[in-house]
Amino acid sequence: MKKHLTIKNRHLSTLLTLLLVSICYTLTPFAQEDKQSVELPKGAKARLGKGRIYDVKYTDDGMRLFVATSIGIWIYDATTYKELALLKKHSGRVYCLAFSPDGTVFISADAHGYIRVWDAKTGKQKREMHNHHSFNCIALSSDGRTLATGDVKGRICFWYPYTEDNRKVLRPQDIENSTVYSLAFSPNGSLLAIGNRNVISLWDATTGEDIKTLEGHNSAVRSVAFSPDGKTLASGSWDKSIRLWDPDSGELKQILTENIDAIRSVVFSPDGSIFAAGDYSGTIHLFWTDTGERMQTLKGHTAEVVALSFSADMRTLASGGADGSIHIWEVVSGKNKHTLDEHYGEFTSLTVSADGKMLATPSRNLSLYLWDATSGALQKIYNKIDYEGVYDVAFNPNGKTFATTSAGKIVHLWDIDTEKRVKILQAPQKGVIYVSYSPDGKTIIGAVSDYTVRMWDVETGTQKYIMFGHKGRVQDVIYSPDGKTIASCSSDKTVRLWDAMTGEAKQTLSGGMSDDLCIAFSPDSKTLASSSATRNILLWDVATGELKQVLVSGDIASSLAFSPDGKALAVGSSRGSVLIIDGSSPRWWGSFSGHRYSVNDVAFVSDGKVLASRSADGVVYLWDIVIEE
Repeated sequence: MKKHLTIKNRHLSTLLTLLLVSICYTLTPFAQEDKQSVELPKGAKARLGKGRIYDVKYTDDGMRLFVATSIGIWIYDATTYKELALLKKHSGRVYCLAFSPDGTVFISADAHGYIRVWDAKTGKQKREMHNHHSFNCIALSSDGRTLATGDVKGRICFWYPYTEDNRKVLRPQDIENSTVYSLAFSPNGSLLAIGNRNVISLWDATTGEDIKTLEGHNSAVRSVAFSPDGKTLASGSWDKSIRLWDPDSGELKQILTENIDAIRSVVFSPDGSIFAAGDYSGTIHLFWTDTGERMQTLKGHTAEVVALSFSADMRTLASGGADGSIHIWEVVSGKNKHTLDEHYGEFTSLTVSADGKMLATPSRNLSLYLWDATSGALQKIYNKIDYEGVYDVAFNPNGKTFATTSAGKIVHLWDIDTEKRVKILQAPQKGVIYVSYSPDGKTIIGAVSDYTVRMWDVETGTQKYIMFGHKGRVQDVIYSPDGKTIASCSSDKTVRLWDAMTGEAKQTLSGGMSDDLCIAFSPDSKTLASSSATRNILLWDVATGELKQVLVSGDIASSLAFSPDGKALAVGSSRGSVLIIDGSSPRWWGSFSGHRYSVNDVAFVSDGKVLASRSADGVVYLWDIVIEE
């Protein structure tokens, strides 16, 4: 018999257990108001994305799957894979989840430093605690009485979820000013393992005394986990290795590096016989704990695996990826049993094609998504389009190519059909942040971090003009619909108008504006709308530079867009709402609520009857619009 088919005796009991049929449980339903939160907001026809995944956890009975995302906590039925609830009390991205030993309580922590204690059966919040800095990781002790948190400032805190005690702050010299990436309590509650820069610190979990330091990794230790018997500590690092340690002696037991990329997540099975690790390439590695031999290699994710969780019966493994998918794997066969998708990464911008039929949304997971602008159906995914991250996207009016900007200080041109890069535009030493095509598609303008606006010839890829004048960061740059004028806004509290043919300055608009501006041209190119330091929208005459009118929006604007006929002005607000006002008079037509953070992009699509909005919460909504006559 071939070696890879041989089942060793010491593993036989584990495999037999995995093959048993699971016991069915009665699922306690969530409250009606929580079920309603899964539905789309009033007026929305589609939600693009469900928020970026940060953590995934099975409940103790294995009947539900909790997913921490940028818009809240999604809860799925682990049998039917149906959405049960979306818990939205967190005001920031939910980074971490932890369940109490008896499974009755779960704890979540977010980017704004809030900890929330929940009833795991009903989804009702029981308690709230607050830290001054964003959390990277949390760990709950085996008795459920102590919660350890690690934040971006290298501070470890002990919290007590069931008492009125606030917290105990621990910050020893060896990790001061070092980000804490991972935490784990030993099963007996005596030790706390801390993964940070390139070492693992083992503390006394009661006193916070530093007992020993485990050295060997040469990059960030992103995940640590104790085996259920406490005899093994696994650590996964960005140095593309997994290490197994004896936590009592501090000795290194084994190093695993073969075919392994940078590791983000490590977890043991409930009986400790298997451990799994997810890496940056999207691969999941399963190993036998006692020998370190590889059991399975699971491939399906196209981006980093950020979280892993075994079901209680060990039959399945759930994995959450930066590619926006959750895979449910059969542990024995390695087959992908089910996939939950649509958890696409936080979108960094929103762009509409010239014909209004397509939307482009790049995300923080290095991918770019193309959508049908009317239905919201996903058309295409460009994976790992730029390893530096994509800031902005602009469609060529010809519908054949689009441009992207990145932290790599380069403007790329891509073929929509072939998904291949067709050209690189000469870029300055400083990064290009925002880009826009001219209406004829012959030139591209970009907002550069050196306070300039630059223009490139699309055909040759060479730079035509550099436009100087701003004394602060250029926050946006756009062409007028007739292609004659370029408008740029800056943190210097001004809007500048430039001649699109010569690059020469035409007008400087100032007065009543803030250092965080947004702008939009009317369809006839005669009016430019800009946000102000107050709740006002300023309408400027493009030809003369004179202020024509002030519209009251009801909230501070973070984005603006005119409807195709110019009758309506959409306003994305800093508080997460989308307002529709008359484009020429101080009259309100309506508003939409659904986003959780500032709405940074709004755009009319199709024939103007649909409005797209993007927020820092990581999703895009499509709204049905009715423009009054």
